Amino acid sequence: MHYPPNRPRIPLDVHWAEYWQALRQCDTWWKRGPKTFSVFPPGDSWVGVIRTLRPSMNQDWSRFDPLHQKRLLGCAAKADDNWALLGNMLGFAIRPVFGDAETIRSIETVVKSVIAEDAVFPDAAASAYARLTALDGIGPAIATRLLAVARPNRCVSWNSASSGGLATYAASVPPASTERNFYGRLLRGIYAQPWFSEPPSGFESRGERQAWSMRVALLDAFIYCPRTP
Repeated sequence: MHYPPNRPRIPLDVHWAEYWQALRQCDTWWKRGPKTFSVFPPGDSWVGVIRTLRPSMNQDWSRFDPLHQKRLLGCAAKADDNWALLGNMLGFAIRPVFGDAETIRSIETVVKSVIAEDAVFPDAAASAYARLTALDGIGPAIATRLLAVARPNRCVSWNSASSGGLATYAASVPPASTERNFYGRLLRGIYAQPWFSEPPSGFESRGERQAWSMRVALLDAFIYCPRTP
């Protein structure tokens, strides 16, 4: 499985217009590859996954059927593997998240607290990350995927495949998941970027407006590395 050269990198220290242009270049790059992923719909895309899953984060998690549980955690069947965008948790994640009613309620409560918060970021996300990873079986990859789906304008998924890219392109100091407050420090590095902190004066299209509402989670499109045989 071969990908085309010259993969776009997320620009540092640029305004939203440059980031928006980079997202479109990244979309073109993915569409030239052997996988059918892209940044924007139609087809399997980061925007499509977030747009589909995000509304359910405010629902009653105890009512999620097994298929939705798998999709939420990026571990659907191989034919449905576009759900792995933002991190593939494999089947091992189902039980730690959905194993019993008490665990489901605990995780749901934390995630919904981040959805409801608008003022105190990145502290709210860092606190949620700490509360989630304190639960049995919930590691950084699961916690940050859930946060990125819930608040794609504020949170990014972090896992072994994306850690190097995030450290290089989005944060001033390489993060480590074992470091206290690492997620808050990572997000502070992202929030310091002009493309995040300085809102555009207007949007040229509905697609641009939607991308703005997911701009932090969409960093994953620049750094995700599909497994190759």
